[in-house]
Amino acid sequence: MELECGGVKGGWMRIAYLDMAQGHSCPSPWSRIIIPGTSKEVCRTPDDAGCYSVTYSTHGMNYNKICGKVRGYQKGSTDAFHSAVKGGKSINNVYADGISITFGNPRKHVWTYAAGFTDDGNYPHYNCPCAHIPGPDPPSFVGDHYYCDSGDTGSYDVSAYYSGDVLWDGKQCHGSNNNCCTSTDMPWFFRQLARSVNGENMEVRNCHLETFSDEDTLVEGLELYVQ
Repeated sequence: MELECGGVKGGWMRIAYLDMAQGHSCPSPWSRIIIPGTSKEVCRTPDDAGCYSVTYSTHGMNYNKICGKVRGYQKGSTDAFHSAVKGGKSINNVYADGISITFGNPRKHVWTYAAGFTDDGNYPHYNCPCAHIPGPDPPSFVGDHYYCDSGDTGSYDVSAYYSGDVLWDGKQCHGSNNNCCTSTDMPWFFRQLARSVNGENMEVRNCHLETFSDEDTLVEGLELYVQ
């Protein structure tokens, strides 16, 4: 009841809470790993490319406001919105490497946490749109409702776990004219819907265009609230 999000204080119902630092279990089909060389426990996706979905019940509640945050790390060569350029412009496809938050059936977009190639490397096809050398814009259904960040600087390594830079926390955005850390709300997002919805469940998908050996977005924490 003390949560303040989007200028709204209190009255929120929490529908999702994952904190791997507190010893929580990963929801299926995500699975737990320890990032090599660290003690950080995170949730990864299966080996194959695609989207791996977790559904969270809203317990039949009517709501028109959604709030939440995601904490994660980059693994390998995540490509931000490159997949949308290759034809994945549908909300049902891998339109981004990262976390897609939606509700209802058919899916309606809430927020995207995208992971880009590098902060300041010369990769205009794979970086975040806000990076020092910008990459592709998101598809139209995403609009401005996204955060994009990278844990890598300069070149990249598909086998690397970039555990030294938390994604979407508003910090460590390298390179001149990098605008990926400008939102003072990060890592929190807030959406006010145009209409109230009746008990439609929330879905969190972790998506990547290539296999785990090349890339993944490793989730350490997740919270979702509705009102």
